[in-house]
Amino acid sequence: MSNIINSYKKDLSSISDSMVPSQLLDSKYEVYINNLITEAEKEGKNSSAYLNDLDMIYHFIHYSTNIHKDKQRKNNTRKSYLREIMYFCKTLTEKAETFEISYEEIKQENSFLKALKPWNIRKYNEWIKSVPYGRNNKPYAVATLARKLTIINSFLLHLYKNEYISIPLHEHLKKATVQVNDRPNRDLYYDEVQEILNYYKSKQQLFNYMIILLLVSTGLRIQEVANARMGDLFRAEGKLWLRVIGKGDKPREAYISPHLFECISEYRSRKGLKTQLNRLDNSPLIVSNHLRKFNSTYLSNKVTSILSQARIPCVEQRENPITAHTFRHGFAIMAAENDVELLRIQQTLGHASANTTKIYLEKHMKRKHNAALSFADQLG
Repeated sequence: MSNIINSYKKDLSSISDSMVPSQLLDSKYEVYINNLITEAEKEGKNSSAYLNDLDMIYHFIHYSTNIHKDKQRKNNTRKSYLREIMYFCKTLTEKAETFEISYEEIKQENSFLKALKPWNIRKYNEWIKSVPYGRNNKPYAVATLARKLTIINSFLLHLYKNEYISIPLHEHLKKATVQVNDRPNRDLYYDEVQEILNYYKSKQQLFNYMIILLLVSTGLRIQEVANARMGDLFRAEGKLWLRVIGKGDKPREAYISPHLFECISEYRSRKGLKTQLNRLDNSPLIVSNHLRKFNSTYLSNKVTSILSQARIPCVEQRENPITAHTFRHGFAIMAAENDVELLRIQQTLGHASANTTKIYLEKHMKRKHNAALSFADQLG
């Protein structure tokens, strides 16, 4: 294998190993990139003339058409995009022969991305749809595949629009369309929730009981739970509420039931933390055993692990594992079962679109409105 591909591979490996390299996520380099673009344009060249492959990855991650910073991509989105793009590039370099990528072309272009051809992308299509890198060493789930391909497509389109590449490679990348049956079943019902809560109550496992009650009774995202502080609790209209910052930095409020607050207070007391409402208390609402704020990914994995070990029929017999996100679906279904209108459920969950809320309720509503329910029980 040529030195140039090895060199490129080494650069990508050093970046991919850190997963979210600070230099590619740091917005301060935007000025430097923009200066290179401006210089090229002044000289009558295309805007990407002085940019290399990593510059273009950086430019894609940080690019926005919106002048307002709060409307631009959030840091977690940038991390996700960067992770997928670096993995895409690393895969192509490590399997260059499989994808028939020309080393001579890379050397000639002095660029890996510029050397890519339509047949390389077509071979990537075949590879990614069957590679056993999904759950339980199976191919990627359709939803996962759709997310990955959407990001890669956007990246290739960005390269083409900015004239970094001359071939519209994005046109050769296939899409994955998510149908209703492709989505994992995340439906969770009141009886199942009670069975899970009763299980942990009987075992006197306070943290397990509390975190599940918190997730299912508020509908909060796991990131919102991990980021919540004691000082975010407040009383209004005779009720206890929790201020959270959701997706897109949108603030909203979650209702905290008296029983849930009792559990939170008991947990904090056992950790030696204060339980009185105080807006100046910046301690995490839920702390780890080391009295630190939970990393949201760690907390999410912890919830999944807790439930995977539970000897409960409704857990053991499920086709898909119960995760922290499953409880958001459970919240939506239980609200719908109590005749809460769609708009209220959408607002409480912090969904930007009612279509997302409808997805949560799709299977449930089809059963609820099944025509057979109007007469089948009366037959015979």
